[in-house]
Amino acid sequence: MPRYQRDTFLHGYTYHIYNVTAGNTTLFREEVDYENFIAKYTKYLAPYFDTYAYCLIPNHHHIIAKVKESFLGIIDQEDTIASKNYIENKITEGDFLENQLSRMFSSISIAYNNKYKRKGPLF
Repeated sequence: MPRYQRDTFLHGYTYHIYNVTAGNTTLFREEVDYENFIAKYTKYLAPYFDTYAYCLIPNHHHIIAKVKESFLGIIDQEDTIASKNYIENKITEGDFLENQLSRMFSSISIAYNNKYKRKGPLF
């Protein structure tokens, strides 16, 4: 089975970040769900991206964002294995940002599944 090809995040490049829910599940059921999504984005990705636009649709989202030129002074505040590995040049900025993206989606999924008494993957 072919593997889905995706770009690697690089400093200074602009990306279209999107994800759709599994089975067309409604991601944003209440106003607070939109607020929680933005809070997770602000925590996990916004420090590393300049966000140009976003669109939150009931079962998916789109974000247009550019990777910041430098993470200096920002990444030091993360206390994760990925951030330490990036600082020590053990992983690339792309690997670090993919880890942040994964953490954001996992966090959203866990909160959503707990709130709506749901099991299984959300995305």
